[in-house]
Amino acid sequence: MSMTLGDLLVDAERQSSLLLQEAEKLLRDLDIIADDELAQLLARRQEIVDWFQNFDVRLYDCMDGSPDAQAAVAKFRICQKETMERILEIDAMTVALAKGRLASIGDALAACAKEAKVLSAYGETVGGTRRHRLDSVL
Repeated sequence: MSMTLGDLLVDAERQSSLLLQEAEKLLRDLDIIADDELAQLLARRQEIVDWFQNFDVRLYDCMDGSPDAQAAVAKFRICQKETMERILEIDAMTVALAKGRLASIGDALAACAKEAKVLSAYGETVGGTRRHRLDSVL
């Protein structure tokens, strides 16, 4: 069954909207999203991107060259461009947030490692108090 231009553009708008929703969900839930849910979200986004990879071929097949068809496609392209720019903005914020969280985790790990070095300098606990290694030498 051949798809009409109108049907294809409606489907493309729906796909663009879904991609935007997935980007917003990732930004909103970045701190709480589980690994498996993240994998599913990224897989859904990839499916939408794959759908758009073949969009121009399907669009060309539906085009009849009429001024109305060209105007509808031009209008869609403008909306699609705005949506994709918004998705890129959201993804940039998500990446920046993720980098910030990663840096924060790195700083926390570095502080823990530093604390572990300081604690190990005091040696083992003896009778509830820590004994410094220098005490055993003296």
